[in-house]
Amino acid sequence: MTSEQTIKRIESWTWYLIFGGLFLLVFALISLSGGVGFNWYLGVVGTVATLAGAVLVWVRSRITPGP
Repeated sequence: MTSEQTIKRIESWTWYLIFGGLFLLVFALISLSGGVGFNWYLGVVGTVATLAGAVLVWVRSRITPGP
């Protein structure tokens, strides 16, 4: 059983990670043609953040609210 506060925190972090990761990934793709040296780093961080958000969607689907 999980408290409502924990469930809300997981839901918030899920969307922060998904949208933030996608933003970094798009920014890395845009800067790829500009020759910025750290664009691969941004792409990897964006991909990992997006995948972490997807994992949190799965975790949230398995959590049952408690009293």
